Amino acid sequence: MNHLLPPNALALAMCAALTWLFPPLASQTDDPLRDAESCFRNEVTALFSGSVWQSSASGVTSVAEFKPDGQYRIEAFMGAPDSSPDIAFDGTWTIVGEQFISVEMMGTESFYIIAEDLRFIMNNKEIPFQLASAPSPGAFSGRTLKGIKDRCTEVKLADSGAPPWAGVYGGTQPGYAMRNDNGEIIRIAGRTIDIPAVRHEFTLGPGSALMTQTVLDDESRTYRYVGEYLNHDIGPDGMHSFKIAFTDHDGSEPIGLLFQTDARHFKVMFSGGAPEFAVERTSPDPVAPETTTAETPVLMTAVILEGKRNINVRASPPSGDVVTTVDGGHVFPVHEIREMSEPIHLLLEEADLQRIDEGGTLTKAANYKLENIADAGGFCFADVTDDDGHTVRVIVPKDLISTRRDAWYRSDALGGWVFSGLCRNNEPEHCSH
Repeated sequence: MNHLLPPNALALAMCAALTWLFPPLASQTDDPLRDAESCFRNEVTALFSGSVWQSSASGVTSVAEFKPDGQYRIEAFMGAPDSSPDIAFDGTWTIVGEQFISVEMMGTESFYIIAEDLRFIMNNKEIPFQLASAPSPGAFSGRTLKGIKDRCTEVKLADSGAPPWAGVYGGTQPGYAMRNDNGEIIRIAGRTIDIPAVRHEFTLGPGSALMTQTVLDDESRTYRYVGEYLNHDIGPDGMHSFKIAFTDHDGSEPIGLLFQTDARHFKVMFSGGAPEFAVERTSPDPVAPETTTAETPVLMTAVILEGKRNINVRASPPSGDVVTTVDGGHVFPVHEIREMSEPIHLLLEEADLQRIDEGGTLTKAANYKLENIADAGGFCFADVTDDDGHTVRVIVPKDLISTRRDAWYRSDALGGWVFSGLCRNNEPEHCSH
C-alpha cells in the first residue's frame, strides 16, 4: 500500500515554491492579479468539492472523495471496491498554486496534481483517476484549468477598471543556439548549445505582472515568475512599452522588454541573445467601441513638464487608482478638463512691462502673478504692483503669459487623469478674463 502516499520531494518543492508565489489571500485586495489567483483557487475548490474519483493500479483500486467541508477521504481495496476498504485515510485538502491539491493525512502532507483537462493524478506518479461522480452532471465537461484561470483574470481586471492593455498574452519564443557576449554562437567540441523553444504566457495587471514559461521539450518543464514594472512608457502613437523585472524567488531573475504593436500584440525581448518573439492577447478581449458612439473631441494638447518622471495617471481625480505613469516631454490629447480652482496668469520669464500711463517700464520676475487680464488683440492688459505698492496697468505680450489652474486633464490616450500643474499647454496661450 505504500504506493498510495509515497513521499515526493519534487512535488513538495514545487508546491512550496507555488505557495510562496501565491500565498493565501483575502477575497479582495488592491491587486487584481492576486484577486484573480484567489478566485481561481476558490472556483477549482468548489468544482472538486463533493466529487468522487477512482483509480486501479497494480491490483489495487483507490477511491478518493473531496468533501465540501474541506475534508478528504481515500479508501483502498484489494481488487474490486466493496463495502469494506482494506485501508482508509481521512484528512483535509485545499488547492495550492495552479495545479496542486495539498492533502494532510496523519500529520504529513501529500501533493496531487490536477491536469489541464481536469483529470486527477496521484502524487505526480501518472496514476490517473477517473471521475466517478460529481455534485452536478456535466460539472467538469468542457472545462480546463486555463479556462477557469482566464475567466477569473478577465473578471477581476474588469472589476478593477484596469487599463485596456491589461490582460493575458501568449506566444512562443523559437529555439536558438546559445551565443556569447559578442553575439557569436558558442560551440563546445564543435557542437552548439541549443536552447529549445519556450511557450510564454504573460498576465499584465495595472501594477504587477506574472509570467509562465513552458519548455517545449520532452520534459515540458514549467517555470512561474512574478514581475515588477521597472518602467512603463507610452509612445507618441499611444502604444505602451514595459521593462519588467521577473523573479521565481529561487535565483532566476530575467528582465523582459515588452513593446505593444497593436491592441492585441506585444513584441517581447530578453537579454542573452534570445530571439525576439510576439505574444497575442488571449484574455480578455478588448471591448469593441460602439459604432454609434461619437468620438470624444480633443479640447487641446498638453505636454508633461520636462525633467519630470513617473507622473501618475489616475483613474479619477484627485486620488483615484494609478493606471500608469508618464515622463517629462510626453505629449497627449486632452478630452476633458475638470477645474478645481480659478485660473491664474503668470509671467513665463523675467520681462520689462510697459506701463499704459506712460510711466516707463516695470521689471517683473518669472512666475510673477498678473491680475485682471484683458485681451487686447495682439497683447494683453494686466495689473501689477509698482515699487511703491501701487497697482498700475501694463501691456504684456501674449507669448509671455502662462495660464495655470488647479485642474485635471483626462486623456483617452493615457487612459486616465493628469494633474494640470505637472503639464503645460502644447498650444499658443490666449488671454482670458
